[in-house]
Amino acid sequence: MADTKPAPKLRIAISGGGLAGAAIANALVQHRYLEVHVYESALEFSERGAAVGLTINAQNAFDAIVLSAKESLSRAGAVSMNSTRLIVGSGPHAGNPVFDLAGTDPGLVVHRAALLKELLALLPASLLHPGKRIVSIGNESEGGTLALEFEEGPVVHVDALIGADGIFGTVRQHVLNDPPASEKPTAAGW
Repeated sequence: MADTKPAPKLRIAISGGGLAGAAIANALVQHRYLEVHVYESALEFSERGAAVGLTINAQNAFDAIVLSAKESLSRAGAVSMNSTRLIVGSGPHAGNPVFDLAGTDPGLVVHRAALLKELLALLPASLLHPGKRIVSIGNESEGGTLALEFEEGPVVHVDALIGADGIFGTVRQHVLNDPPASEKPTAAGW
């Protein structure tokens, strides 16, 4: 008789519970062969900043990865924006426009915290882990897993780690292996 034991799920950890981490989690939880957990260093899931603009291409991508994306955007209070303008924010060209778009496909603008709330509401609470700051990422030779060590709590073993913890995050530091000062991040870029 054939063994009917289900194959083990691929364990995925997402470091960072902001918009990127929550969107990635929503995309991955749709696959039954994945076990996804989101680890957020802050004591609660929250978002900084006022609003985020979504062009028509961003809306299409969001719709492709998030179940009930349109409803989530509506509940978050997204409204149409008729144009998009990108302006240089600092340096010798500060204030100069990079591009100014007005098209037939309107974008949406939505409050970041409201959108995050909607994205998190779509995920089972058992997959969300606030107050879990990763301090060390180790490679385990047995089984090829990663060992995630947190400031508080037990070590977690995963098959893959997705970094959505920002430019100052632990995952970036691990991947770049303590880069020289010239490659260290700044709020204005690399």
